[in-house]
Amino acid sequence: MLNLTAMPWGGGHKNFQYDAWRVAMNIAVDYQWFASDPWAIEQSNRLLNFFYLQGIGKYGNLFTLDGKKLGNDHSAGLVAMNAVACLAATHPNKKDFLAEFWNTPIPSGRARYYDGLLYMLGLLHVSGTYKIYDPTGRAVPACQEK
Repeated sequence: MLNLTAMPWGGGHKNFQYDAWRVAMNIAVDYQWFASDPWAIEQSNRLLNFFYLQGIGKYGNLFTLDGKKLGNDHSAGLVAMNAVACLAATHPNKKDFLAEFWNTPIPSGRARYYDGLLYMLGLLHVSGTYKIYDPTGRAVPACQEK
């Protein structure tokens, strides 16, 4: 069964938390590669606007769905995923998200594994080096002109 309501569904996750960070990347990459659903622009702008209002460089990492902050960490993984969301966004301050990501150090310490993987994926996506393979096996850059 497909859930298109944008509400949490199954698994007991009722908040915006770690698994939700990757959703911004998935939406933006789908739009970047296929541009088939303009909802991706709206959703990416909505997400970036929420974090922009929290403050670039200081927003938390965990929230209730009504926007109450649950975690104060400013996680490199979430910074990276917000930068990838810029691939689909038209948000007027998307350059601020990209600049923050480029200035974020490589994750280290306790959260280095998860944050580090998202950081690496973010670098691949926003640098245009993440590739899609067409049915003939030819690699096509994700950030090609449409």
